[in-house]
Amino acid sequence: MSGATGPQRPSASRPRLPLPALMTLAGSAAITLLTELLPVGVLPQMSSSLQVPPAWIGFLASAYAAAAALAAIPFTVLARPLARRPLLIGLLAVLAVANVTVAASACYMLTLVVRVLAGLANGMLWSMLASYSAGIAAPHQRGRAIAITLSGITVTLCAGVPSAAWLAGWLGWRLTFASAGAAAALMAACVRCTVPRLSGSRHGGRPNPVAVARIPGVRVVLATTGLLIAGHQTVYSYIALLARLCGIGGASLALLAFGCGAVTGIWITGTLIDRHPRPVLLCAIALIATAMLTLTRCTDHPAVALCAIGVWGLGFGGAPTLIQTALIGAAGPDHADLVSSLQTSAYNAAIGGGSLLGGVALGLAGVAALPWASFCLAGAALLTVAVGRRRAFPARRRRIIDGYHRESGHSVKERR
Repeated sequence: MSGATGPQRPSASRPRLPLPALMTLAGSAAITLLTELLPVGVLPQMSSSLQVPPAWIGFLASAYAAAAALAAIPFTVLARPLARRPLLIGLLAVLAVANVTVAASACYMLTLVVRVLAGLANGMLWSMLASYSAGIAAPHQRGRAIAITLSGITVTLCAGVPSAAWLAGWLGWRLTFASAGAAAALMAACVRCTVPRLSGSRHGGRPNPVAVARIPGVRVVLATTGLLIAGHQTVYSYIALLARLCGIGGASLALLAFGCGAVTGIWITGTLIDRHPRPVLLCAIALIATAMLTLTRCTDHPAVALCAIGVWGLGFGGAPTLIQTALIGAAGPDHADLVSSLQTSAYNAAIGGGSLLGGVALGLAGVAALPWASFCLAGAALLTVAVGRRRAFPARRRRIIDGYHRESGHSVKERR
C-alpha cells in the first residue's frame, strides 16, 4: 500500500502483531480525539471562565474540525514522501503545545486561533494513523491492526472525555487541558520508543484524491460518515446542557453512560464484524436513531434519558471501525492513506457541521431541539447504508475485507 513501502515492513513470515506499537498508535488516536472533544466535557466551565455564551464554546469544536477537514487531503498528499515516525511525533508535539496554550489563555479569540492550529495537525494525524497501523503489520493482519488502533476512539469516548469532565469539576478546566497536553507529549515519547520506522511513499506520479473518490463505493461510505457523525455531534457537543435539561446532573454521568454503551458496542462489533458487517452497521445506526427519538420525549425522566444515552453509545461504539473497514475495503490497500484523508475531511467537516447545527438549533429552539436534528440525520445515514448494498456495504464478508489480503500494485481501474 502507499506509504507502507519501508524496509522494515513485516512480511507474512512474521505472524505476530506488533502490539506495543499498535497500542501506542491507539493511545495517539485517543489523545487526538480527546483534544478534539475536550471542550464538550468542560463546556460550562469554559463558558463561565472566558465569559462567552455556551454556543461559542461549541464553536471551538466547529473551528477545530473545519481546520482538520481542510488540512487532511492537501497535507496528506504533500507529506506522502516523508518518514512516518518523525512526522507523527511532530504532530503529537503540536497537540501538546496547543493544549497547554489553551490552558493558559484568558482570551476567547486566542483560544480559537490555537484550536484552529491544533485542528490542522489533527487532520493529518487522523489521515495517517490507520495507514500506519496497516503498514507495520503483515498483510493478513492489517484488519486487526487497524481495529486495535481505532480502539483508541472507544477508550476516549468511554473513559477519556468522562474523566476529563470529572477532572474539570475537581481541578478546573485549565488543569484538565494542561493534563491533555502532558498526555500528548507522553504519547510522542512512546512513539519514539515503540513504533517502528516507516518510510513514505516511493511511488512515482502525483497521487489523485479525486480518482480515489471515484472508486465505486467510496463516496457512499463517505456520505454515510458525514451524516452519521454530523447527527452524533449535533447532540454530543452540548451533552452537558442536555443532561441538565433531563435532570441527570453534570456531564460526567451522561458521558459515562455513553462510554459504557460504546465499550459494549465495540465488543459486539468485534465479535460480529467478520460474519455480519452490514447488519451490524444497520442495527447500530437504528439504535442511534431510536435513542435520539427517546431523548425527545423523556426530559422529565432522568433514568430513561440516561438509558437512552447508553443506547446511543451502544450504537455509536462500533461505527468508526465498521465504516473505516468498509472504506478501505472499497478503495483497496494501495489507496489507504488517501482514502483515509478523504474520510478525515468528511469526518471533521461533519463534526464541525454538527456542532454548528447544534449551536444554531440551541439558539433558535433550545436544547430540546437537538435530539430531533440528530434523529433526522441518523435516519438519512440508515437509508444511505440500506441503498449502498452493492459496493459500499456489501453483505458478504469477502467484499468488505478482501482488500486487506491483496498485494500492492492494483490500480483504480482494476478495482472497478
